[in-house]
Amino acid sequence: MCATYEISFVLLPPNPTHLCQPLEVSYFAPMKRTWRRILTEWTSKRRGPFQKSDFPYLLNKTLTELGVNSAQNLKSGFRTTGIIPLDSNQVLKRLPSAKKTDDESSNTALTAFFLDFLKETRMPEKKPARKRSKIKVVPGKTVEATINEEDSLNNEGEEVEDILREREKNNSDNENNLIENEDSESQIEIHEENNLVPSLQSFVIVKVPTATTSKFKYFVALVLEKYGEEEENMNYLVRYLRKRKTGEDVYFAFPNIPDESIIANKNVEFKLATSIKLRRERYKFKNIPKYLALE
Repeated sequence: MCATYEISFVLLPPNPTHLCQPLEVSYFAPMKRTWRRILTEWTSKRRGPFQKSDFPYLLNKTLTELGVNSAQNLKSGFRTTGIIPLDSNQVLKRLPSAKKTDDESSNTALTAFFLDFLKETRMPEKKPARKRSKIKVVPGKTVEATINEEDSLNNEGEEVEDILREREKNNSDNENNLIENEDSESQIEIHEENNLVPSLQSFVIVKVPTATTSKFKYFVALVLEKYGEEEENMNYLVRYLRKRKTGEDVYFAFPNIPDESIIANKNVEFKLATSIKLRRERYKFKNIPKYLALE
């Protein structure tokens, strides 16, 4: 059938696609050159890794430049490859010539190109990096727009719901009676409000208001520094301890990350007179009021 219709099969030489295939000559080759040029310009003006978000922009820029003459180039590809009209000279004239170039002119051109390249890359554009932040949300909790100062104290433990009710039941006993230690080592009289002046390196119980309710949470803390002269307006730098329980043994210890804050004198709820220091910076207190549910 091929002989009837004068159809001949011609085997092309090895690797002739860049010379004989219309799509490769008229579209894909220009696209590769344009993409390489745009990518080289981008990398020479910016430092750092190539971000995924930059790829669509550069690809769109490449296709936009190709789209101006892409239709005409596709038609010209058949003529350039010598298919329509049939002309073998179109391919032959595109073969590299065997003429040797002058070494001096080549060196001059290479030097000029290298100098131009250094001028372009000497002061690259610095693209500001976009900071991406990850929101850490505890499952079951709501996201708040602000962070309260007391939030760091509320990381451990649950809210004490019946503190005020228990305090009302025991208020009369707490104001007039003595608190007896389990080992009968010492007794301490409960303070009157606004009369506590703890000394440095002493342990106290402080009350911290919660962020969502009018209730308070109570913590054992160590007094580190004092600020002010008048007792009523005194402020303290304290470091909080956390309640730990091993079996039936209850003790207090400092967290791995120091938890410190400045409190007012009115937030000092109770002054601990005695403490038992255990190993590994652990403490026990025998005179903690029973009405206080400590964190």
